Amino acid sequence: MKIIITGGTGFIGSELALLLNNSGHDVIVLTRNKHSKKADIFPDSIKILDYQDRLPEADAIVHLAGASIATLPLFDFRLKTIASSRTDLLKLIEDSYQGRAFPKLIIQASGTSVYEERQNAGEEDARTADNFYSTLCHQIEISARDLAARHDCRCFIARIGVVIGSKGGLSKICSYLPKLRLFPDTESLPYIKLSDCTNALKFILENQDKISGNVLNLTSPECLTANGVLSLCRHLPYLPAIPVPKIVLNLDKRGSLLSFDSRIKPDALMKAGFCFSCK
Repeated sequence: MKIIITGGTGFIGSELALLLNNSGHDVIVLTRNKHSKKADIFPDSIKILDYQDRLPEADAIVHLAGASIATLPLFDFRLKTIASSRTDLLKLIEDSYQGRAFPKLIIQASGTSVYEERQNAGEEDARTADNFYSTLCHQIEISARDLAARHDCRCFIARIGVVIGSKGGLSKICSYLPKLRLFPDTESLPYIKLSDCTNALKFILENQDKISGNVLNLTSPECLTANGVLSLCRHLPYLPAIPVPKIVLNLDKRGSLLSFDSRIKPDALMKAGFCFSCK
């Protein structure tokens, strides 16, 4: 397959690009600056394009790009920036294919924070929330679905949990902080290891006919509390650690990502035959 990855120099995108390339796919990384040092990790077999380049014909687009949620406080104007950075790029992609065949598959990254808390559910029966993060996720998901409908292509919404990997994400943030222990702890925080996340995206690309429905939870089937996820990030035992009241996290909207408490199950992926490394 010829696959375009937006945000291909990012935490998830760079690992996915290398995985797909090593599996024999024709990979195009679409990034804001193709001359960035982040692009130096790729072999010559991966083509690097930026937003000024004309996109080639392709079989699929994996849309991971967008302004980071974690880097700055989430004021109202920041919410608009986060949403528009994703939806505006979809419009740019659509314009690039004007008068040409559009890719037949889009995978749009979203988040498990679209769901209500206090659930133990999969894609079919999980309730969505009415809050800051849910609004953000819905805006992005609707834009991707509308684009797919206009071009008669299939659209998968990948609702991704907290991604754990040694080179970025929460693990990178934890490396700058003293070891923390939240209290009270959550019962379950939706998370996924980076290797499982990229392998799941690869599985969706290669097995779309096996997947029923268009929403997929990219979360580990293994249940961990927030403190368990923090421990996994730092490869350290739970204690000793500096105790931090969980309510402190809610002083910044970003902190609520760690206090989110629901078991969101990857039913659709597992039903289609995907195997997680943790099982």
